[in-house]
This record gives sequence, C-alpha cells and structure tokens, in this order.
Amino acid sequence: MNHQQRVDLYNKYMVASGADLNAAAPYFWQLAWARGWEIPPPPFMSVPALALFAAVAYPALALFLWLLTFVYPNHHVPFAFAAWVAVGIGVFGVVGTPVYFHRMAKRYGLVHWSTFVGVRQRT
Repeated sequence: MNHQQRVDLYNKYMVASGADLNAAAPYFWQLAWARGWEIPPPPFMSVPALALFAAVAYPALALFLWLLTFVYPNHHVPFAFAAWVAVGIGVFGVVGTPVYFHRMAKRYGLVHWSTFVGVRQRT
C-alpha cells in the first residue's frame, strides 16, 4: 500500500470513527499530501516533531496576521504586542499540540503509521 492510499484509508477511518476530518488532518497536512510529501498524519507523529511544527507554524501565523494590520492603518497593533502574542501562542502550541494529537491517537486506537491498515490498532 502506498502513502496516498494509506492517507485515504486514514481519512475514511477517522470520519467513520466520528472524528472531525479538519482536526484529524489539518490543512497543512492536506496541503503537504497534495504536494506529494510523505509525512504521517499528526496523531502518528512524535512529540518532538509536533512541538517543532507548533514552535514554527503558530508564531509565524501570528506574525503574518500582525502584518495584515498594515492594510488597515487605523487598526495598527504595536510590534512588541504582536511579538508577545506570537511567543505566547508558540509556547501554548509547543505544549498543546502534542498533547492534543496524542490523546486523539489514544482515543481512536492509532499506534504506528507503518502498520496502519484502517482498523483500530492495539495500544
């Protein structure tokens, strides 16, 4: 079974199990899979990999949103505030993201991506 078939099977399994597909396969992962990147879904990833993703992606999103404030000059947010928000979001994401996805893995019986075949795995 190739990676894309396993991803499709994972999506079907999570929907059939009652999970929200947007939570089980966030937009970044869907985009990566569409581009051909063979990365496992977040519930199968290690704690350091999820923490690294959160440490980079969440603050970058906060700073990007801060840059959008320049479009509306009357609603400008100071950089110092935006930086503190980015740091706070990053810290929260580094802790919260791995916890969230590992609880999801436990709830839906997901253990190893290499052995996933669309049924609940032994935990």
